[in-house]
Amino acid sequence: MPALASVEFVSASRGWAVGNGRILATTDGGHSWRSQYRGPARLFQVDFADAAHGWAVGADSLMATSDGGRAWTALRGPCGLVDSVHFVTPSLGYAIAGGSDVRIDAGVPVPVHGGSLLVTTDGGRNWSAVAGAPARAQAVCFANASDGFLGTPGKIWRSTDGGGTWTVSFAEPPKSSSLPRQPGDTPALECAGPDAAWVQF
Repeated sequence: MPALASVEFVSASRGWAVGNGRILATTDGGHSWRSQYRGPARLFQVDFADAAHGWAVGADSLMATSDGGRAWTALRGPCGLVDSVHFVTPSLGYAIAGGSDVRIDAGVPVPVHGGSLLVTTDGGRNWSAVAGAPARAQAVCFANASDGFLGTPGKIWRSTDGGGTWTVSFAEPPKSSSLPRQPGDTPALECAGPDAAWVQF
């Protein structure tokens, strides 16, 4: 794991960064950082629903805070299976779990061969599979409780009913260079409101 692997900001001044055995926080837009955690967890993703509620995902761990990172608590459950999380509210969140060969792709941890979509309604203490979600899930983001996007190899799916049903929203375009690519490249996905998302294949 690199020293730092992921960053998350909830405003222009407030943010966090995680990496190998560390969680750092800033309140001045990144001009200065203070340590919030040092320990054995090999962290590769951080996600905050607001300035108080956040989660850090690692190779064998899932940690949460409800006080802006002053205290981080290890969560039980499928900790070793969760590859990445995206929380909509302090209680409602989604995760990509399982799959194989998790790697950092465009700054996002993804299972290369795909995993499954999970949902929690209690802040990550308990998770359940999202029935009917597309197979081989690699990335997920929701703008609110209803509107979300899911990435699978070469495709982006859209749900407007909280993950109950999914339709293909976007397919990977033809390659734009002479570099070879595998059919169905891995998507890195980020939401920005109910109708906006960015993807990098």
